[in-house]
Amino acid sequence: MTVSALAALASAILIVHLAHHRPARLQWSPHHRYELSPATLHLVRGLQEDVEAIVYARRDEPTGLHSSILLLLEEYALHSPRIHVRQVDYVRDRATAQAVAEAHRLSGEIATDMVLLATPHRRRTVGYAELRELQVADRVDQALSGREIRRVGFRGEQLFTSAIRHITSGGSSRVSYLEGHGEHNPGADYSGFTRLLEEKNFRVIPTGHLTDISLLEGTALLVIAGPRSAFSRDELEVIDAYLHSGGRLLLLHGWRNPQSPTGLDALLRGWGLRLGTSPVDDEGQRMGADIVVREFARHPVTIPLVEAGLGLQLFRPRSVAPFPGAARGLPGWQGQSLAFTSPRGRSRGLRGPVPLMAAVEVEHQEGPATRILAIGDSRFLADDRIDHLANRNLATLAAGWLTDEFGLIQGIDPQPIHQFRLSLTDGEIRRLAWWMLVVGPGTILSIGFGIWFRRRR
Repeated sequence: MTVSALAALASAILIVHLAHHRPARLQWSPHHRYELSPATLHLVRGLQEDVEAIVYARRDEPTGLHSSILLLLEEYALHSPRIHVRQVDYVRDRATAQAVAEAHRLSGEIATDMVLLATPHRRRTVGYAELRELQVADRVDQALSGREIRRVGFRGEQLFTSAIRHITSGGSSRVSYLEGHGEHNPGADYSGFTRLLEEKNFRVIPTGHLTDISLLEGTALLVIAGPRSAFSRDELEVIDAYLHSGGRLLLLHGWRNPQSPTGLDALLRGWGLRLGTSPVDDEGQRMGADIVVREFARHPVTIPLVEAGLGLQLFRPRSVAPFPGAARGLPGWQGQSLAFTSPRGRSRGLRGPVPLMAAVEVEHQEGPATRILAIGDSRFLADDRIDHLANRNLATLAAGWLTDEFGLIQGIDPQPIHQFRLSLTDGEIRRLAWWMLVVGPGTILSIGFGIWFRRRR
C-alpha cells in the first residue's frame, strides 16, 4: 500500500514537472480568435526589453471589447516573459489611474478607454475606438430601427503588434511643426494636438523659417496649422523640394488665414489642390459659429468615421478640393475630396455639398509616395475644440495615414467577430420557459424530497 502511494505521488510530481517545463497548448476553438500570427510571434519572442501593457479602462465596458483585449494581451504575455499586462480601472481605482496618467503624460480626458504600451523610454496608446472594425448592417427586426452599426472585426493584434514594434525599434518619428507665420502655438492653444502626437510616439519639433531643406531632414510629417503671414520664396521652395522627395504634409487652412495669400495656395495648386479663401456656411448644420460635418467619402482617414456614424465640428471652414487640371505634370497623382457640407452648404461661388477636406497622393518611380492632407479649418484641433465630436479621432487617423506609422504589419488581418444567433418561435420560448421554471426546479425538489423521506424512514 505504501509503495503504491509513493508511486502515485512520484507520478503526480513528474506530471506537474513536465507540465511546467514543457507545456502543450491545444486550440479548441474553431475560430482561432486569440492565436497570434507568425509575424507577431517572431516580434514578441525576440524582445530585448520589457514592455508594459496597461489596459486603462472601465472593467464594465458594455460591448465585450474589454474582455477581448485582455485575452489577446494575455496571449502576448504567454509567448514572451518581457510583456507584462495589468488593468487600471479609472472609475474604481482613481489614485492608480491618476498616477498612470501623470507618469505617462496622458492628454485629453483622463476617463478614456485605451491600451497603453510602454517601455522605460517610449510609449504608444491605442484607443478602444481604433480597435473596432465597424459595419452598418440591416437589423433582423426592421421594426426596431432599420439599420444598426455592429462590430465585424477586432483590430487588436494589428495595432498592438505595430505599437510594440515601434516602441522597441529604438526611436520615434519626427514631426516638424512649422512656426514663424502666425501659426497656432504647439505649446499653448495646440498643446492637446501636440500631446496626442507624443502619445503616439512622435517627436514634435517646432521648426522656424525654412531656409534650407536640411532643416526637414528625417521629418516624417510636416504640420502647417493656420498660418497668417506670407511665406518667403525660399521657404516655399524648401517645402516643395520636401514634397518632391516623398514628404508628407498636414495643412490646416482655416479661419486665421487672411484674404491676402500666404503663398501656400499657389504651391499646392501645383500639387493638385485648390484652397478656398471665403468662409463656408451650412444653414442646416450650424452649431453657433461652428458647423457639423457628417458627409464623408471613403478613404483610410475617414472610413472609421463613416462606419461609426461620427462627425466633425469645424469653425468657419474654407473649401478644399482636388484640382486635377494643375497636376498634369505628376503622372502618379491621385486626389480625393474627403468631407463635405450638406446640400445646403454655401460659399462664395460654391453651392453644396462643398468639399472641406482633400487628400492627394503622388507615387514616384523611386522612393516613398508624397502625401498631402489639407483641411479647411485649423481651429477644430485647438485645445477648446479638439475633444468635440470626432475631432481628436480625425487627428489620429490623419497622422496615421500620412506617416504610415499606424500601417498594419503585413500578414495580420482583422480578427472577425463571429455572431451567434438563437432564433426561437413563440411556442419554443414557452416550452423553454416551462422547462426552466417548472420542470427543472420541480425535478430537483422531487429528488430532495425523496432523499429527505428516505432518511426519515
